[in-house]
Amino acid sequence: MLSHPAENWDSFDRPFWREFPYFLPCAVVAAVSLNAFFVVLLWLREVSAVLGVWPGGASEVVLLQTAPAFQSSRLVSESTPLLGGHQAGTEPSPPPVVVAPPLKTVITAPVIIAVLNYSLLALCNIAYLAILPVYLASVPLSLTPRTIGIFMGGMGIFNGTFQVLCTAALVERWGAKRMYQVAICAFFPLWVLFPTAVSTANNSSTGPCPWILWLLACIGVVLVTITSMSFSKYSRLQSSHPIVYSLGKLFLAVIFLFIRSAAPARAALGTTNGLSQTMASFMRTIGPACATSLYAVSREHQLLGGQLVYVVLLLISTLTLSASFLLPMTPCTHDN
Repeated sequence: MLSHPAENWDSFDRPFWREFPYFLPCAVVAAVSLNAFFVVLLWLREVSAVLGVWPGGASEVVLLQTAPAFQSSRLVSESTPLLGGHQAGTEPSPPPVVVAPPLKTVITAPVIIAVLNYSLLALCNIAYLAILPVYLASVPLSLTPRTIGIFMGGMGIFNGTFQVLCTAALVERWGAKRMYQVAICAFFPLWVLFPTAVSTANNSSTGPCPWILWLLACIGVVLVTITSMSFSKYSRLQSSHPIVYSLGKLFLAVIFLFIRSAAPARAALGTTNGLSQTMASFMRTIGPACATSLYAVSREHQLLGGQLVYVVLLLISTLTLSASFLLPMTPCTHDN
């Protein structure tokens, strides 16, 4: 006999779920990451070639070797035919070797600027994501985990829909750098919105969720959506079909346009991207602990009236915006 639907909801009232209310979403995210790891391990050609599980071994992939000096004459572009010397009755020529420049030749001023921007952007983004659920669960808002999940899920749906429908067109109209700076500027009112909502809730006599708090929540969702344009996907896919062309604009994040542009050559794209991802990952590692700890200390000891964390985040956002002015106005993509 099928159980009553209410009994299924009661299973989440057990002591385990009350003590670890965020275990399920964290487990889902961990499962996605683990699945991505095995997909890369089993089906990515470069990894499979190294492990010897790709058909034909490493001979079927283009090898990247580190040369003692950057030799641009040996670089191979995508337009170079792999079997250019193959004639009828002759053996095919071996695959070309792409020489990757050493790391010290990649660390140039444009690369440092691009990596700095990406690292600061990652720090601002992860600080917001870490503080938001703690902020919503704190007094005076005191929202339940289920309410927080519904709010953040709805915010994600709105955010994703906007990025798909609008961001690519905005970047084409105003340019990548302008839209990137607009996204950074949205962090300033976003940080101010946090103490504003708390002050409104403390001074409200109409209940825990008056209409002004819902208005502030809607403004916050809009601001988060604007900040997400810096990570939104943007590229082009040559197709006359309107749907395919629209989806083809969703392949490369806006910030990565500048990272690709900063690479000294096409062969250095992998090194440049790896360097930027390493620095951004470092920021995402220390960001949550620093942001939440500073939030707790500010509230507990009433530093600057409990608002010290937002002052620090405003300073970091100011540094991020200042660094954005060093980026090129029109990034190139090394496609030619």
